Amino acid sequence: MRPKNSKTTPLPTKPAGNPFFSITLKILIGIATIQLAAALIVLAPRVTTTLVGLLPHKTPSASEKLLPIVDSHQKKATPLSSRSESGPSRNEVVAKAETALVEGNNPQPGASLSIIDIRHTQGNLGEQMLKIAIKSQTQEPISIPDIKVQVYFYDQQGEEIIASKAPVTSRWVRSPVEWKDAEPEILEVTYQPETVTPDLYYVGYVVAVYYKGELQSYRADPVKLTNQFPIKVFIGHNEI
Repeated sequence: MRPKNSKTTPLPTKPAGNPFFSITLKILIGIATIQLAAALIVLAPRVTTTLVGLLPHKTPSASEKLLPIVDSHQKKATPLSSRSESGPSRNEVVAKAETALVEGNNPQPGASLSIIDIRHTQGNLGEQMLKIAIKSQTQEPISIPDIKVQVYFYDQQGEEIIASKAPVTSRWVRSPVEWKDAEPEILEVTYQPETVTPDLYYVGYVVAVYYKGELQSYRADPVKLTNQFPIKVFIGHNEI
């Protein structure tokens, strides 16, 4: 029996946890998780590259190796071609009509004749002489009656440039004119002004060669004359 006046001793209780220690532990775990995630993000591309490098690659075929890369902005030069007996196709005629003149001294695309040289000399009293060398660009015979060589001289009158009214004479150096053996034909043209004054004087020329009504080749000195006096791409049979 328990004595009447004895007291019961209470059992020891578990000490309460430290809240500061718990919060600190959670913060450290969160920081470690963030650092691990960041490391995985940084290393992911390298791991992917390594894995791709380990995969087998397809060896390109011979046709794939030889496939050229085409630049869509690359301009291709139009080669000279001789005129066929049936004449140019409708597409060629339309294309030529819609194409601007080739700048400079080059022949037009598909030309049968080309100006290869012009020698300019100045005589007495303002006389101007041109020797125009014209060469065939085709193996086919040239039809002489279908050729027209237009030579324009221009004068400065005050502050304006005008087409000259001075007399002009011309002649072929050799006869007959036939364009055989790949030899050029020479046309001599002479400009003979009646008067030369400070208010009216020679400033330049434009030469254009036509064959069967189509422009073949042209030259101008100075070139800016073709801006003020545009050259026709086509002319009529009776046009001078």
